[in-house]
Amino acid sequence: VCLLFLPYTPHEHTHTHTHREKQRDRDEERSRENESMTMMMSSTTPSMTTTLKRRMKTKTAAKQRATTKEVEIAVKEQEVKEEHRTMCYSCFRKENLCICRLCERVLLENTHSKEKIVLKDDLHVSILQDRDEFRRKLGSAHIARNIVENCDVVWRDCSWPNALSVPRLEVPRTSVAVTEDENKEYEMVLLWPSENGQATSIEAYKKRNVNKKTHIIVLDSTWYKAKRMYNRIPWLKDLPCISLQNIKKESMYEPIRKQPFRDALSTAESIALALKEFGNADAELINVAFSEMIREQLQEEKRHERAVRTRERRKM
Repeated sequence: VCLLFLPYTPHEHTHTHTHREKQRDRDEERSRENESMTMMMSSTTPSMTTTLKRRMKTKTAAKQRATTKEVEIAVKEQEVKEEHRTMCYSCFRKENLCICRLCERVLLENTHSKEKIVLKDDLHVSILQDRDEFRRKLGSAHIARNIVENCDVVWRDCSWPNALSVPRLEVPRTSVAVTEDENKEYEMVLLWPSENGQATSIEAYKKRNVNKKTHIIVLDSTWYKAKRMYNRIPWLKDLPCISLQNIKKESMYEPIRKQPFRDALSTAESIALALKEFGNADAELINVAFSEMIREQLQEEKRHERAVRTRERRKM
């Protein structure tokens, strides 16, 4: 006689038995709830029954709305995260703080067109930007470039000794100022504060320079590094300097960046004021866009602080 003994597996049987018991308990609890609800409905008047049904529907609808709202919030948070991750490779800022779209919006609201403003009097502005300023998230040079047609930004390595070999800037052949009148010559001037009375006012320069176009060079960096650029790049000292005369208020940078002295303006503000002194009133749009950039940056900082506080509360 051959006997076959199979191994006994108590764990599987116990697990199955426990699962069945839990399922039976849940079914019994659900049936008891249904019985109690049925008894309650049978013992109440029709008006009370209607009230109970209405309350049940209200609770169910509230749960559905809460679930829908949670899904909407999660989707919105994901969209915001995606927007904050992407970057504009023209102004090198996050998509939600893109200067290009901001300037288009300012132009559309004030001129009913996305076309950049064209400067009068054959002006062209070239912004010589230091490599460190290129990385700053609050640089204002791109605002002037996106608002003004006759404006370009040139990036150069102005560290020592590379600054000695920085080439002279030229007006791009595609500039509107070049194509309008090619017979006139350009005179290159540097927008630089007066030192020892060497710089002339823009009003005096306009009276002297009648038969030539004007190519304005603006240095874009911090005030300390801009002085180093001026001292290191040889050909800058050979240029005649023009200075601003009507500085009536402090820089709009003040809430987010400390300025070294009262009349220290940002690159965008300096260009706007200089162009207005040259007779281009539309250059005020540069200040409008710059103010909007500051406002959006402050809102972004507040949003970031709220997000940090929320994450800390969730951890607690």
